[in-house]
Amino acid sequence: MSLDYVLFTSTSPVMTDGDLSYTNLYDATIDSFVWAMEKQGGGDVDLVVTQSGWPHDGNGNITTLDLAATFNKNFLKHVSGGTPKRPSAAIDGYLFALFDEDLKPPGAEQNWGLFKPNMDPKYDITRCSTELATKLFRHACSTLAHIFLAPKTSLFTGSHRPRFRSNADSESELLISNLAT
Repeated sequence: MSLDYVLFTSTSPVMTDGDLSYTNLYDATIDSFVWAMEKQGGGDVDLVVTQSGWPHDGNGNITTLDLAATFNKNFLKHVSGGTPKRPSAAIDGYLFALFDEDLKPPGAEQNWGLFKPNMDPKYDITRCSTELATKLFRHACSTLAHIFLAPKTSLFTGSHRPRFRSNADSESELLISNLAT
């Protein structure tokens, strides 16, 4: 599979399905899911992509800051439009994740964060557009407000990296460590 097809950078169709042509894997995946939902009688359901992104480290030359920046910028630009099967149906999409998660297994799983613990971006995602960058920044600020204001979520440790952990007493407990440094 071509990296251009995955990163939304292909300039010509890579796959054709009947009258529909696909220049990226995202559209092909979404439309495959829509097709399957139609076969089960649920084709009119609105879709939300709750996690998409690209790791910036942890698996050699396919997990770099440049590739993460390219995918995430192009994903943000692309989700406001539809797919070949549903051209007028924009799909809400969310990037994963704001910060790296150092309690996950070593490798790419730990390295999806857009921001460093001090809130500096790991790479420039603002080139996508001012509107998208503003939305991303507002989402980051809103998420941090929830982290610090929600009970049982702002526990500080001595580490300099955010920590995420499941908690049997609540749905999830977010351990944020030393974000101010």
